[in-house]
Amino acid sequence: MIDPAIDPAIDPIAPGQAARLALGPDGTVTAVDETFLRWTGRRADDLIGTARFSSLLTAGGRIYHETHFAPLLLLQGEVREVAFDLVRVDGTPLAVIVHATLTRDADGAPERIDVTVLDATVRRSYERELLRARRDAERAEREIRDIAEALQRSLLERADLTTSAVAVETRYRPAVDRLEVGGDWHDAFLLDEGRVGVSVGDIVGKGIRAACAMGQVRSALRALAGVAGGPGAALRAVDRFVGSVPDAFASTAVYAEIDLATSELRYTAAGHPPPVLVRADGSSEILWGGRSVPIGTIAADRVRPEATVALTPGDRLVLYTDGLCERRGRGPDEGFSLVAHHAVRLRAHPIGEMADQLVEAMLDRDEVRDDTCVLVLEIRVEK
Repeated sequence: MIDPAIDPAIDPIAPGQAARLALGPDGTVTAVDETFLRWTGRRADDLIGTARFSSLLTAGGRIYHETHFAPLLLLQGEVREVAFDLVRVDGTPLAVIVHATLTRDADGAPERIDVTVLDATVRRSYERELLRARRDAERAEREIRDIAEALQRSLLERADLTTSAVAVETRYRPAVDRLEVGGDWHDAFLLDEGRVGVSVGDIVGKGIRAACAMGQVRSALRALAGVAGGPGAALRAVDRFVGSVPDAFASTAVYAEIDLATSELRYTAAGHPPPVLVRADGSSEILWGGRSVPIGTIAADRVRPEATVALTPGDRLVLYTDGLCERRGRGPDEGFSLVAHHAVRLRAHPIGEMADQLVEAMLDRDEVRDDTCVLVLEIRVEK
């Protein structure tokens, strides 16, 4: 009788939950351990040298052993993960999973078969526990995403732009294949009676921490914009602010101000996709001016550059995060051009329909790998 150690490479089941047998070339039991004897209620003297392993199986098991298991073992030298029912001494079945390895002598003839038997009830319990743990983890991740998305949406739903001089529509779409939301934001607000501020940004991280960082940066930009003295100065102040918000480091944003008296647009972009301007006459521009590095990464002695452009009634400005245009196999310039193309194509629609259809045109729901924010602003004031 033998009682060898269980090979941990065979299965992640603790010793005592697996049994071992040694068989001769013809399948006769030559050695057996105490675990197998305990499981089956048999005595070693009744097995060693007299019983074949196949005789310890149910009728169906014996047929499968002779027609599949034994020939396959002889052919490839190893058989793994085969389910059998052993017959205990009292006639009751025991569901097991069997691994077998064939050893040959120096001449290549079969010499010995080593068999490891796992209690299938233990194995199945182990697998059920793994499945349960996986489902619990997935459920927890979904709950975390729901919380983060609810937090993000609650922040993005705040809209207090009360002026007839401009119209603004915003849209937010979460990614379809992740359990964690991103930190994308959009915002539009009155700076004073004569100026409107709009921003779109993207926090680098994901999940609740990103959503919280997004809320802080978005609120800070709104507050700082009123006293900073222009878009460049406002983002420069945000650079200093993110020193206390590590999760916001290296995030991107576009911030723009519209002077309602002159219809002048001043804007700056911190590592963010360029805005698209669709003119009332149907022409378009990708606004490449005012560009600089992401938030928090600019040198202390540098300023954020700005750019200006004159607007006329009917012009529409499109701000967006990279989820709208970035796709695998597509270059950035192509993505920006597609945004401009669809924005021009849709400019005759009401601004809300334009925002909806722009998102639908750009987002293939099977390919979206990032959250998306879009802000569309239309100038309605006469000079």
